[in-house]
Amino acid sequence: MDAKSILIKNGYVLTLNHKREILSNGSVYIENEKIVEVGQTDDLKGYNPELVIDAKNMIVMPGLIDTHTHLAQALIRGCADDVSLVDWLKKYVWVLQGNFTKDDGRVSAELCMAEMIRTGTT
Repeated sequence: MDAKSILIKNGYVLTLNHKREILSNGSVYIENEKIVEVGQTDDLKGYNPELVIDAKNMIVMPGLIDTHTHLAQALIRGCADDVSLVDWLKKYVWVLQGNFTKDDGRVSAELCMAEMIRTGTT
């Protein structure tokens, strides 16, 4: 977003503070890509943001971080979910991925990255 100041208001804000509070009518004020304040919507009315996002009936939470992913396996996700890990690797993953072309690998990685972007996962 190009806005230097953003107010996300009226949402269910998962604060992730030490009390693990959830604000049912919460807001988050962001300035220069940094969170300045989190609180009840009525308490954050003093700001004059460039962009206001009404998050009514939505959850506002920090982004998700995936610290372990297999980009090349997006195309085979869900394949043989009912077998053991060893069988899955030997009979499916290694066989299927072993036959991937460079384009298959690229498309799988692009799909996985697009899904991560869509869901706010880095």
